[in-house]
Amino acid sequence: VGDDVGAPEEAAPDRFGYVHPSRWFALVEEVLSVLRLVDCGTVGCPGVASFSTLPNAPTSSIRRPGAEPWYRYKPSADQLNEIRKLWTTLIGGVIDRCPPMEASLHRFHLALDRFNDTDKLVDLMIAAEALFLSDSGDPSGRGELRFRLALRAAKFVQVPPFDERALYRLILQAYDLRSEIVHNGRISEKSAKKLVPKGGLRAFVEVVTKVLRTGIRTAIDLTARNESITETEFWESLLFYGRAGVADESENTHGA
Repeated sequence: VGDDVGAPEEAAPDRFGYVHPSRWFALVEEVLSVLRLVDCGTVGCPGVASFSTLPNAPTSSIRRPGAEPWYRYKPSADQLNEIRKLWTTLIGGVIDRCPPMEASLHRFHLALDRFNDTDKLVDLMIAAEALFLSDSGDPSGRGELRFRLALRAAKFVQVPPFDERALYRLILQAYDLRSEIVHNGRISEKSAKKLVPKGGLRAFVEVVTKVLRTGIRTAIDLTARNESITETEFWESLLFYGRAGVADESENTHGA
């Protein structure tokens, strides 16, 4: 990827996409994150890698979790263009300008490595809180986080065929399910029967994944245009004045 679409020039060693032997494992995670944001199907990189930083030096090993791949994925030409565009944006320093987006992307990425759907949902909702409640460090803005999270997500993204009300209810339900999992270790039968859309927990998690994928992509684009999603004023403007371009661009550009 570094050779194909470029790497940050004169970047700090911890910069997204920085190519250096000391951070090859981080680079693998960043490449996977981009592929997953472009929705390249079930993409993983399981295995054990051994490396040394100097010739003839002792080797170290790192194991990366994940299911063994059962097919070779080949992105389409359109997806390759999206990958190049997104990678270029990210290595340009967008992550540095919006730390909550980095936290959200990290949790989204972890979620897609999970085997268990309940574990995946917990990570997705942590990603959602980082993305949609990035201004909640201010004590005056912590009231009713569940309501605010769902409302902001519904206004920020479009995921057809869900309208704003349906997305709002979906995120409310996801928030409640996350609480059940964390406090009780499982989802109750009563809650499972109320899942929308129908199709069980896996179908529900797939929709939540799509919401987060669209939200993170939109946040990256906005941050690249120097808009700050970490400010309360941004979210108030979205809720009260519509900012129609935010949601519409997400749908038209990313095919969410």
